[in-house]
Amino acid sequence: MTKKPTEPKVRRFAKESLAKAEFDDVDLAKAKLHNVDLKGAELDDADMSGARVHNVAFTKAEFDDVTLEGARIHNASFKGAELDDVTFEGASIKNADLSGSKWSDIKLAGARIDDADLSGVELTDCKIEGLSINGVRIDTLLAEKKS
Repeated sequence: MTKKPTEPKVRRFAKESLAKAEFDDVDLAKAKLHNVDLKGAELDDADMSGARVHNVAFTKAEFDDVTLEGARIHNASFKGAELDDVTFEGASIKNADLSGSKWSDIKLAGARIDDADLSGVELTDCKIEGLSINGVRIDTLLAEKKS
């Protein structure tokens, strides 16, 4: 009788304070984070693709080389966070506070951002093909403005 390969265990974090924690070269793919405090945390070379993130504070956190492809992020705060080389392709971000955050070299193709506070957000060298904010495709909007 042959054994089926086992699925990797899904990591779950709930009602935890991981403020100022350092995550370096971690696999958090498909992780479930619910009511987690990651204020001031540092995430470097982290795979969070397919993660489910709900009520998480990433306030003033630092992201470098992080993959959130296909992630579902709801009611999260990235206020004042710094994101560099982060992939949000196909991700859904809803009811999020992104205010005052700095985004550099971010891949947002096919991502959806709905009901988010984008005040004071700085975007530099971001790939936005197919990005939708509140149902409006941004690349289409920019093309119309150029016309």
